[in-house]
Amino acid sequence: MDALRDIAIVIPVYEASKELRRIIGELLNTSVLAIIIVDDGSTHSPAADVLSDIYDRRVCVLAHRVNEGKGSALKKGFEYLLANSEVDFRGVITADADGQHLVTDVLRVAAASNKEPNNVVVGSRIFKKAGVPVRSRFGNIVTRAIFKIVTGVSVRDTQSGLRYLPRGCLNMICKIPGERYEFELSMLKEIANQGVGISQPEISTTYIDGNKSSHFRPLVDSARIYAVFIRFCAVSVLSALIDLMLFGLLMAATQSVIASTYIARVCSASFNFIGNRRFAFKASLQKYSTKAQATMYIVLAFLSASLSATLVQFVDSVSISHLVLAKAVIDIGLFVLNFGAQKILIFRADRQTP
Repeated sequence: MDALRDIAIVIPVYEASKELRRIIGELLNTSVLAIIIVDDGSTHSPAADVLSDIYDRRVCVLAHRVNEGKGSALKKGFEYLLANSEVDFRGVITADADGQHLVTDVLRVAAASNKEPNNVVVGSRIFKKAGVPVRSRFGNIVTRAIFKIVTGVSVRDTQSGLRYLPRGCLNMICKIPGERYEFELSMLKEIANQGVGISQPEISTTYIDGNKSSHFRPLVDSARIYAVFIRFCAVSVLSALIDLMLFGLLMAATQSVIASTYIARVCSASFNFIGNRRFAFKASLQKYSTKAQATMYIVLAFLSASLSATLVQFVDSVSISHLVLAKAVIDIGLFVLNFGAQKILIFRADRQTP
């Protein structure tokens, strides 16, 4: 119970239910330092009405006049705590108001934060258990895979709202764009990009009525976070079409795999560089100059083309169509490597110290 003595709880809520009343009652039986409820513009069942008979000084109810989104509600709670000098907290635990996060799991996350106080802690559900809705299982598989590709960090439950955030991270987190459900994934992505450690204790896998009350749309909301990866894919597809078309034409004219590969790659790489710099990774947010980026990109393109050409020559076929198909398969295999190199090295964002 003492695990919460220096931790504040932030709970965003929209149209409060009896579950919120139960959760707050159970939390008040612990040593929790403070509980901040942020009502996100409820009209039919405001949190203040549901909790009207609770007078504990540890409970504070904030409210938006209109619905602004879960991300906005979380930021309001964080900003309130940072501005309130009377609450001496070492970190914040975020929890949902629908009953899916049990108090025992809140305590489990708090205990994990005591072991690694500088880490963010993400309570991780086990999606293979019976009773997990198909959309939640599928959504987690997709977002977990893309998150690994984009950040290089493995997170078992990217959709979990039960998290511990060290106080030192809150200023940075409040600056992250996003006002609705996408903010939670954006937060996790930025935490990974900043190199903050992530602990992942197992928590209960609880869904109320098949998770019907959730407004989160796994694919749509995840797409907002992974917009960079999606834009990179779009530029890459166009570049690959240009590359393959030119490769086929040049092979027909020269019958040389090496010459066809390099000439086609120079043309498609020029298009790819401009597209990624201006569209996929957005130059205004990048660390290096255009000249430095172009130099690194040329080196990467040369290495990629060399590896592609070398592997294509191992294909035992004289058919141009078979060679083009083989090259397409090889280049798909190099796709993830190229994305990681461009994101981490070439078009690296200019991180500001919070």
